[in-house]
Amino acid sequence: MPIPRRFSILIDRIAPTSAEINAYSTHLKTVGNAVEAALQINRTERIGSFSRGSAVRGISDLDLMVVLSSNERKWGESTTTSSTVLNKIKDALSDRFYSTAIRNSGNAVVLSFAGGRRSVDVVPAFFVRPYQGSAAAYTNYPIFTIPDGAGAWLETSPQVHGAALSHEDQRSGHKLKRVAMLAKYWAALRTNLKLHSFHTEILIASTQISIGPRAYAAILHDLFKHIADRRGQGIRDPLQISGVIPSSTGLAGAERLAAAAVTALDHSARALDAEANRDTSEAIRQWKIVFAGNFPS
Repeated sequence: MPIPRRFSILIDRIAPTSAEINAYSTHLKTVGNAVEAALQINRTERIGSFSRGSAVRGISDLDLMVVLSSNERKWGESTTTSSTVLNKIKDALSDRFYSTAIRNSGNAVVLSFAGGRRSVDVVPAFFVRPYQGSAAAYTNYPIFTIPDGAGAWLETSPQVHGAALSHEDQRSGHKLKRVAMLAKYWAALRTNLKLHSFHTEILIASTQISIGPRAYAAILHDLFKHIADRRGQGIRDPLQISGVIPSSTGLAGAERLAAAAVTALDHSARALDAEANRDTSEAIRQWKIVFAGNFPS
C-alpha cells in the first residue's frame, strides 16, 4: 500500500465519529439552555475545530460561544472583568450540572462529561462591531470580545476566521484541515504537548504549504519545519483581528512544541527520502516514529 493511501486511512481513523458528534450536539443544547436560564443571552454558537471541520476523534473539545446581552457586562458605571463573567457562567452551570466536573480555565468554563472523555468549553462573548478590515469579502461579519485568560477581553471573530479558513481549505483541495488534524493528532500522542488548532490552521494557510498538487506527507513535513523554525512562536493574525495567535499554552509550552517539531522534522524528512527511493518499509518505520507507532502498517 503506498504512503499517500496510508495517510488517507489515518485521517479517516482520527476523524470524529457520528456518535461523538451527536453526543456533543446534545451537550451543546443542554449547556446552552442552562446558561440561557440564568443569564441574558442573545444566542449560542458552536465555534472551534468542530465548527471548522478539523476536530480530532477523542481529542478535540467542543467550543460553545455564548453571546451575552450587553447588560451582563455592566458593573455599576463600569465594565466587568472577564473573570467575573466566567464565574457567573460557572455558577449557573454548577446549579444545573451538579455531578459534572466544572472549572474556570481563564478563557472559558470547562465542563467534563463522560468521566472527562468529552469536554465542552463555554466561551462568553460580547458583540463589539462589524468587521471592516482588509478582507472585503467578510465586511460586516461580527467581531466579539472573549476572555483573554488574564481577566481582560480579547477581540475575535469565529465567523471571519471560519469563512477565511474554509476558503483556503477549498483552495487546497481540503488538505489544509486534514493536515491540521494530523498535526494535532501527532501532538496529542506526546506527553505534556499542546498544539492549538486555530494556530495550526492559520499557519498552514499563511504559509500556503497546502496549495498545489502536494501529498499529505510533504505538507506535514513543511508544517513541522515552520513550527521548528519559528521556535513555536505565535503567529500574527493575518486578518488583523486577534493579535498574535499562540501555538501552545505559555512560553514553556511553545518551547516544548518547538523541540518536538525538530524531532518530527528529522524523521519526516527521512520518511520522504525513503519514499522517494521506493523504500516503503523504511518510510513506514519513520512515520511510525513520528506518530508514536500509530501509523497504518
